[in-house]
Amino acid sequence: MVTLVQIVFYCLIGGMASLVGAVLIINLKNRAGILSDKLTSFAAGVLITIAVLDLIPEAFSSMTDFKIGSWAVLLGILLVFLMEKSGLWFHHHDGTHGHRPPISGIFWGDALHNFIDGFAIGGAFLLSREAGILTAVAVGLHELPKEMADFMIYLRSGYSNVKTIFLNLASSLVAVVGGVSVYLSRGWITNYEGYLLATTAGMFLFIALADLIPEMHESMEEADRKNKIIWLLVFVAGLSVGIVSSIGLG
Repeated sequence: MVTLVQIVFYCLIGGMASLVGAVLIINLKNRAGILSDKLTSFAAGVLITIAVLDLIPEAFSSMTDFKIGSWAVLLGILLVFLMEKSGLWFHHHDGTHGHRPPISGIFWGDALHNFIDGFAIGGAFLLSREAGILTAVAVGLHELPKEMADFMIYLRSGYSNVKTIFLNLASSLVAVVGGVSVYLSRGWITNYEGYLLATTAGMFLFIALADLIPEMHESMEEADRKNKIIWLLVFVAGLSVGIVSSIGLG
């Protein structure tokens, strides 16, 4: 029961990210986009280090077949790639790269995204408390700039602040459903938590390397030298936080 409470609590972090993102956009207005870009760089650094230094070693330490574990990492990479290309997962941080997908697509894409996030957090907690916390931290930091981008798109589409906050919270709370689902399925997931964690690591790596970092490069191309240095320092800060978190909880 303690594990279930932990899963629900940390899955709610996504909901808090929505609220924080909404408050930042409402108060900062025109500067919110710049802040979201910086947070994206920070999240990329955190995702990479947590995936490589903690989740993958933790996953492999709990499995007997390392080759299957490697396939699990690859599965995570391919899973996000296929979901993005099929349109099931609208993964955006900077206004969807110049085009605006349907609002319903954004909502349901984010709901699916958050369900998988919750499933990943739940699976990590079944393996160990430390892995669960690190996964939740990575998800939460990654969710903040994403939810800020969602909020801006909703507002530009004519939605009110209240309705936008409600939609973001509703999709974010689906993470709890994902977390509880994996907990209730623990009977047949037992002995496979490591492979689930390896899949999560693959997903984090794809999101960071194929989505967040290219966005960082795109933003840096239009920035002056001072801002380029700031971007790199923010990215390094994310790497450092991931390293410290991995060492502290590992």
